Amino acid sequence: MKIINCEQGSADWYFARLGIPTASCFDQIVTPAKGQLSKSSIKYAYRLICERLLKSPTETIEGQRWMERGQELEPLAVRQYQFVQEVETYPVGFITTDDGSIGASPDRLVKGKAICLEIKCPAPHTHLAYLLDGRGDAYRPQVQGQLYVAELERADFYSFHPRMPQCLVQTHRDEPYIKLLSAALDAFNEQLLDLTERARRLGVFQAYERIETPAEREHADELRQELENRILENGMN
Repeated sequence: MKIINCEQGSADWYFARLGIPTASCFDQIVTPAKGQLSKSSIKYAYRLICERLLKSPTETIEGQRWMERGQELEPLAVRQYQFVQEVETYPVGFITTDDGSIGASPDRLVKGKAICLEIKCPAPHTHLAYLLDGRGDAYRPQVQGQLYVAELERADFYSFHPRMPQCLVQTHRDEPYIKLLSAALDAFNEQLLDLTERARRLGVFQAYERIETPAEREHADELRQELENRILENGMN
């Protein structure tokens, strides 16, 4: 296991994850119930190949906005979790396996324990759904993937809302499922490598000189569009 120290959501964080299958997207690689390679994983593979060849993240601004919204309430959620569980936690950037082939970004790690923590500060109806129905099987690849990549024993999911009861879901390692997940991820990475080499043989891909976050990229697009509009207006006058 390797830990890359960087702030989640920063340009360094996006650079560390570039072109690497991450636990948050493992549900796009394997079937949640059986942990087998999914036929639809090819779509995710194409995204990662573009990241590798163009040196640009494919995440959208919407995803980063939800991350920023959660960060506003996260300190309160963390303090409450630490108080109730009687533990200390600390933030982590990006974690990969020793060979760097897959990664995960849990929000925090619990000091002195093999536990990762994922904090959510969602809309009230989403939080209520967590309270009544839990997280569901769709999150199984992500959770077990985090435990696999970070070599941990338990993942704590903590959904926080300042006006509602809090939701804590604790998930332990499922070794049989992790074995299936590992095999599926190996097969996916072999496919990813083959497709990447095939793409390289097509011609030149013009990579970006620096990594931009989705927010920076959107701002640049807005400035570019504004400049183009001004040029058009001046041409018409």
